[in-house]
Amino acid sequence: MKTIKTDLDAFEYVVQKLTEQNEKSMDMEETCRYRGWPQSVIEEYNRLSFNEFVDESIEYFAKHDATLKCAVGHLISDLFYIPEIEGEGLNHEVYELVKASNPDWETGDTYSDEDNSWYMLNDLQKIHDSYPVSEWGGFFDKMRENFNEDQTYGYSIITMYSKGAL
Repeated sequence: MKTIKTDLDAFEYVVQKLTEQNEKSMDMEETCRYRGWPQSVIEEYNRLSFNEFVDESIEYFAKHDATLKCAVGHLISDLFYIPEIEGEGLNHEVYELVKASNPDWETGDTYSDEDNSWYMLNDLQKIHDSYPVSEWGGFFDKMRENFNEDQTYGYSIITMYSKGAL
């Protein structure tokens, strides 16, 4: 994983990884995950699970590693990743895993709504989870305009967008 030192470093790294991945990281119920599977694996799992060979479908799924990551998942190293965070939003525990994975990154001291790094991660996560891949680029462009001269993130663009301000 690349060395992250600023919010802008983290943003550019995540955008690069999500752009290369070009699909959401999901589980078999097509719910977003920090570590997930390609759509092709999920479709095959679902095809198998709807027939009489349920054991075969479970075996198929177990043979395929979760190779995709969500926005925040790209900032959690395999060393610090724990499956128990799946299904959780960007809470304190997840934020601490991101910080532990990126010790050179100067984030806020605590998880809070006043932490610009947290806002940036929350925006990236909402884009991944809530919008089609085809719309990600436009949101990334808006986010890119939102960095300060010191490479810290400004305000939450997703909050502004959902309120109709953008």
